[in-house]
Amino acid sequence: MKWLLELLLPPRARCAICGKPGQASVCTPCTADIAAFQRLQSTGLVKLLGQGKVLALLPYEGAVRRRIHRLKFANSPAIARALAQAFARAEVLPTCGVDLVTAVPMHRARYLERGYNQAELLGKELAAVQKLPFRQVLLRTRSTPPQNTLGRSARARNVAGAFTASENLTGRRILLVDDVCTTGSTVIACAEALRQANALDVVIAVVAISLTRSQG
Repeated sequence: MKWLLELLLPPRARCAICGKPGQASVCTPCTADIAAFQRLQSTGLVKLLGQGKVLALLPYEGAVRRRIHRLKFANSPAIARALAQAFARAEVLPTCGVDLVTAVPMHRARYLERGYNQAELLGKELAAVQKLPFRQVLLRTRSTPPQNTLGRSARARNVAGAFTASENLTGRRILLVDDVCTTGSTVIACAEALRQANALDVVIAVVAISLTRSQG
């Protein structure tokens, strides 16, 4: 019966950010929120990670936070494509100077538990819309407790040395993708592993970033 209803009354398009039904891939209020956050970043008022700038679509709060939780914990991998398209539409990603897109890796045990790596799904979708090659060149060398159970300093210790690159990246400019950045410990550790493999440059892109925990 459900398939018949979907055939007769197909589901409406939903906003990639808030999930509300509508005609646009990103609704008008969410489009305005994205634009406002990009202006805030461009003024220099948002210093991300304290070590440089991360390309982020929105602050990690409200609707986008709920959307990311659905992607990660509600067995909704299809959300990755919508978020990637929203990211591309916002025109905040580099359009040139990137040789390879990769993603924060997930330990095999957690991958088997969840069934997919949301960061890798996002990375592949972003690579597709940007017409860039994607390859998972990072490996997680050991399982670590979930970062959301730890404080700032413990997070950094938790992921220190937990990643390595699977190949030599000499001269490559890498776009590193994750779903969310809180303290930045994970993406910093991954970027360091890429640089140790001789990557020329690493640009970090996340859907959302915690403004209170990443600054400083």
